[in-house]
Amino acid sequence: MTAQGVKNTGIRENNIESILRLLYTKKLSATHIAKALKLSKTAVFKILSEMEGMNLVENLADSDNENEKYKRTLYAIKQEAGILGVVEFGSTYIKIVFSYLNGEIFDETIIEDREFLNLDDLNEICTIILNKKKQFEKDFLSIISIIVSAPGQINKFTDEIENSVKFNLIKDVSVRAFFEEKLHLNVILKNDINLAIIGEQHYGKIERITENGILIYVDSGMGGAILNENKIIEGDHGYAAEFGLISTYDQFGNNLVYDLICSINSIKKQITYQQFMGKSTMIGEKFRYRDVVKAFYEKDALVLEVVKYTAHKLGELISNLSYIFNYRQFFVGGRIKSLGQQYLDWVLEGLDPKIKDISIKFTTLGDENIIYGAIHVGVTNAFGVVAKK
Repeated sequence: MTAQGVKNTGIRENNIESILRLLYTKKLSATHIAKALKLSKTAVFKILSEMEGMNLVENLADSDNENEKYKRTLYAIKQEAGILGVVEFGSTYIKIVFSYLNGEIFDETIIEDREFLNLDDLNEICTIILNKKKQFEKDFLSIISIIVSAPGQINKFTDEIENSVKFNLIKDVSVRAFFEEKLHLNVILKNDINLAIIGEQHYGKIERITENGILIYVDSGMGGAILNENKIIEGDHGYAAEFGLISTYDQFGNNLVYDLICSINSIKKQITYQQFMGKSTMIGEKFRYRDVVKAFYEKDALVLEVVKYTAHKLGELISNLSYIFNYRQFFVGGRIKSLGQQYLDWVLEGLDPKIKDISIKFTTLGDENIIYGAIHVGVTNAFGVVAKK
C-alpha cells in the first residue's frame, strides 16, 4: 500500500470510529453527523453506507419496529456490530454481563457467596463465558472484548493485579493473562473504583461529575478514585487513590489507617470488640453486615455509636483530601450507602469547620456504576477495533 493509501485508510477508520462514538449515546441523522464531524453530507452518506455493509449501523427507516419506522433519517448502532462482556468481582459476588455496543445490557449472570476467590471460580467464569459465546455466535453475534473489574491495586504497565485481598488465595495467578488464554478474547483489566467514577460521570442519574471529583468507596474495605479534568489520576504505577491506606489515629491514640476504622469489616470488628467488653446490643455473636444495618435503623445504641464515630473519621479524611486537591465535590459509594442520609450527615459533622461549600453525596447509580463504567471503557476500545474491520 502506498503512503497515500495508508493515510486514506487511517482517515476512513477515524471517521467510522467517530460516527460510532456519536451514535453511542443517541440516534442521529446524517445531517447531524455531518455537522458534528464537519464533513459534507455526501461524504457522511458514503461512510454510513459502507458501515451498513459492515453490519455496524442501521437506518431506522429499514427497521421492522413500527415505532422506529417514522424516524426515516436516523441511524443507530446495530446489534450485530458486536458484544462486550463484563466480569465484576464484587464484595461477595461475581457478576457477568453482556451488552451491545450501544451500551444496552441484555444478559446477566450472578454467582453468589464469592468473597474470596480460588482457581475453580476463575474456571467457572470461563465456562459461563464460553457457553455464552457459542450461543451468541449462533445469532451471528461476536464478543469483541471482556472487561474485568477487580478490587485492589492494578499495575498499569503489566495490566495485572498487584495486590488484592479478594485474590489472596490465587495471588500467583496473572488474572488477565489467565482469562485471555482460556477465552481467546481480548481482556481489559481495570480497578473497580476507577470504573465506578467513570460510570457515575457518564451515566449518573441525578448529578454528573463534570470534570473534577473524588469517589470514596466504603465496603468490606476502602478504596477510591480521583477524576481530574475529566481524566482518572492513576499515579506512576496505577495505585493512586488508595484512601483506605492513609494513616490516622483512632480515639485511643493508636496509629492506624482509615481502612481499619471506616470500612464495613472494621465497623463489624469494632462492634464485636464492644460486645466482648460487655456493652449491650441487639446483635448476636455471629452477625453479618445486614444485621448491622437492621440494628442501625432500629436505633441500637452501640451500633449508632460505632457508625457515628466511623462517619466522623470519614469526614476527617475528606477534609484532608479537600485541602490536598482543592476539590469540592465528593461522592461516597459501596454498601455503606445502605445506612442512608444519617450516615452522610455524620460525615458532614466530621468535616473541618473551616471548609465551606463542599458537596458530599452518595453515588447515584449504586453498584451498577462499576458495570456501566466498564461498558464505557469497553465501548471506547471496541469502536477502534470494529472500525478496522
